[in-house]
Amino acid sequence: MDCYRCGGHGDVECSQCHGQGFVNQDTPCPHCHGEGFHICQTCLGNGAID
Repeated sequence: MDCYRCGGHGDVECSQCHGQGFVNQDTPCPHCHGEGFHICQTCLGNGAID
C-alpha cells in the first residue's frame, strides 16, 4: 500500500535554512525510507493474518 506520508512518491519536501532564507528540497521519506510504500507490520504485506 502507498505510504501515507509521501503518497507513494518516496520523497518528501524538506525546508532547510540556507543563508538568508529557506530552501525547499526533496529528501527520502522517513516513514517508508524512500520506497514509496509501507508494508503492514501485522500481515507483512500478505493481506491476511493467521
